[in-house]
Amino acid sequence: MARTRRRLIALSDRRSQQVFATGGEYDFGRVQLAGMYSNVQYSYLDHTGLHLNNANVVAVYDVTRELFVSAAYLYTNGVYGAITASSHWNTGQAAIDYFLSKRTDVYLYADYIRASGSLAEAVTFLNTPSSTKNQIAVLAGIRHKF
Repeated sequence: MARTRRRLIALSDRRSQQVFATGGEYDFGRVQLAGMYSNVQYSYLDHTGLHLNNANVVAVYDVTRELFVSAAYLYTNGVYGAITASSHWNTGQAAIDYFLSKRTDVYLYADYIRASGSLAEAVTFLNTPSSTKNQIAVLAGIRHKF
């Protein structure tokens, strides 16, 4: 049984990084829509590379002056040059934000990610990767801006 060693590539191992991104936003009054596409390419000192394509859309609806709801979707396709494998990630987010005052709000966010591909891992933010191809993160809090 062959064992493989996994190694995280440190930022210092990066030889070059290229990023191209474009996006736009439109405000319909109570509804705001936005979208973005990015193409990211890393070259590493060991002559491997990582290529990521990202596309996302976001919608925000102002229910009232104090209450906002939003939904977002992000699709990522990634190819790591040292391994002939392609990975895909589908991420969805729903959020609700209620302003108690001009500087204080309460919020609830839910993120869901589904990974596809033999080497893809489901991981939200900087959390530990899931043991399955899915991961959910729910955040709730109160925020006060000084």
